[in-house]
Amino acid sequence: MKKIFAIILLLTAFTNFAEAQKRDIHVFAHRGCWSKNAQGEFVIPENSPAAVAEARKRGYEGIECDVHLTKDSVMVILHDATLNRTARRASDYSKLEEPVRLKDITFEELRRDYVLESEDPELRTPIPTLEELLDACRKHKMIPMLHSALWESYEVAQKMFGNKWICFTGGVEYMQKVRKFSDCMILLSINDGTAEENLNRLKAIGGKCGISTMKYHLYTPEFCKTLTDAGYHVQASIFPPEPEKEAIGNGITYLLTDRVLPARRWKRVKTRH
Repeated sequence: MKKIFAIILLLTAFTNFAEAQKRDIHVFAHRGCWSKNAQGEFVIPENSPAAVAEARKRGYEGIECDVHLTKDSVMVILHDATLNRTARRASDYSKLEEPVRLKDITFEELRRDYVLESEDPELRTPIPTLEELLDACRKHKMIPMLHSALWESYEVAQKMFGNKWICFTGGVEYMQKVRKFSDCMILLSINDGTAEENLNRLKAIGGKCGISTMKYHLYTPEFCKTLTDAGYHVQASIFPPEPEKEAIGNGITYLLTDRVLPARRWKRVKTRH
């Protein structure tokens, strides 16, 4: 039964990607293009340079990544508050039994004592810094989408990519500050509001911008059309397979997904920003 369910999910992902391609939607890989084996162990670690390279091979336009601070305020790429889900001990590759919080360890300790989990020993690399992951994006010609609450991370992205990066977080006033020094694409994370209310939010930010949400019930055809007709973008953020398919049909312009195709390549969508 599990195997049948996995095949159904894979076929749904293929259909969704094909439809996104046809509709010229910007497709981004959630935390890069990562994968796991049958035992649940990472093959390609998420939020890693290897995940950036794999996303490039599979034709994504860019990757989304999460920025956090070590105890001594070094910006690194990690989704969780702890290392436990994605990392192991560097000395013997053992699992982390007790919670290891990023904010409690220095950068030196992070790089010395921990590696990303992977069944491939060559991919058991240290958790990357922001600059290291952005270097990987630049090397593979990928657009970075920074999911971050750290002002300094935006300044680094602007310096390295000019305006060719995406700021992805919440708070209209915060995004207005970003707009003062960058003409990058801004995707405002929302949880509620009518189309008209969100139009007002985006008008307050100005420039190239749009919204993103995990609340898939918001994205009716009328909602999407109201925003896109006004020149704004609409991103579906990690929707389940069927709501993702529906959102594509309803008129989204960006798709952030953690489902991958089995093929090595698919036709790259056109860039519109």
